Amino acid sequence: CLAAHASYCRREGLDAVALNMGLLGTFTLVVGAEQVASVFEDRESVMFKSAIDRRGVGLLTGIGVLLADGKEHTRKRRLVLPSFDARRLTAYVETMSDISKQVADELLGAADAAPPGGA
Repeated sequence: CLAAHASYCRREGLDAVALNMGLLGTFTLVVGAEQVASVFEDRESVMFKSAIDRRGVGLLTGIGVLLADGKEHTRKRRLVLPSFDARRLTAYVETMSDISKQVADELLGAADAAPPGGA
């Protein structure tokens, strides 16, 4: 459902939106190009994972690249980095585009079919 939130942000001209994930906590979805760049440029002050994030989300997903910090993050990032080579990603552009369009259409269809007020 993150795609729906990202789409909402773009439509409303927002650069970020807070997502309350219940017991998992509140996360910030950043969609503005400048804001995304600043997250990656200023990782020390912006990108940290609390013990609650690691414990809560980690139970569902494991401690992967996104939840790891420090040396653990660097080691895991290096393991997956070859998969993100430009030549490899280029081969997937059409597939990712088709799937993204399909998911967006499904989300929009579900939103249109939902009763007013979200009940």
